[in-house]
Amino acid sequence: MTRDQLLDAQYFIADKISKVNVSDFDQFDTDAEGHYIHADANEKRTVEGVEQASPYCLAYTDETINLNMQSLLTSFSVDIDKIAKSKDPRDRYYARITDEAFMQGLYSKVISNIRKDKLFIMIFMDEATVRYGAGIVCNILSDAFGQDVTFIDPQYRPYVQGRVTYVGNKQKAEQVITDIRRKIRISSFMSALSMANVESNKNNMEAIMDAYTRLEDIIDLYNSLWPDDTLPAGTYSVADVKELILRRAMDERPSAAHQRMSNIRTLSNRNNFYFNR
Repeated sequence: MTRDQLLDAQYFIADKISKVNVSDFDQFDTDAEGHYIHADANEKRTVEGVEQASPYCLAYTDETINLNMQSLLTSFSVDIDKIAKSKDPRDRYYARITDEAFMQGLYSKVISNIRKDKLFIMIFMDEATVRYGAGIVCNILSDAFGQDVTFIDPQYRPYVQGRVTYVGNKQKAEQVITDIRRKIRISSFMSALSMANVESNKNNMEAIMDAYTRLEDIIDLYNSLWPDDTLPAGTYSVADVKELILRRAMDERPSAAHQRMSNIRTLSNRNNFYFNR
């Protein structure tokens, strides 16, 4: 790769939360009647999750999709043991990062933000994660999300587990991403519907549906919300389907909340073909 390719690449730090030193910043003191005070120059404090300004295309992970192997296996040990049914750290790591919520976060915060005009470089800072976990991540990126991956480390360090080249499964990725998007849409819609105030429900649902401009997408939302009673054949406009969704959702609220939860569980159990290991 050329110098310009590397400088212009899109970087993602996959296993480290960004921290910024705030010792040189003015702090807002709530006990001083809203006045700003300057922090002690000798005080060393950091704020997690705050990305520092950079002239480069650089992003850090957050806690919801932190791919640090040691952090995941420590923080979620009980849940992982139930899913993995194995004491092998690699099995437990795989079980955690292929969890549905984790995969949705990985798609929303990483995959959907990959720019086509730049080289995408994912970096792991933790040595144990590079040796034993990064190859698992490469396999998921290629098998579930269709990414063609070059894993540099095994080429130069034979003790790092994984392959140098992973060819993206484009056909499978289409199905996986469609499934993930559908589940995200349903979750967002149901969150809006769960608000206590009826008028807020309506406003929230209308705001969510504003993003739907294609007829096939809004029909898919309707059919996803009511998979056992899909939209009957007919000639519809986008506005027609939005009105049908809004009317039916409001009519069923709150008596059908349990059924809607059943619908989500049904969808969650479908197409769980994300990964081969």
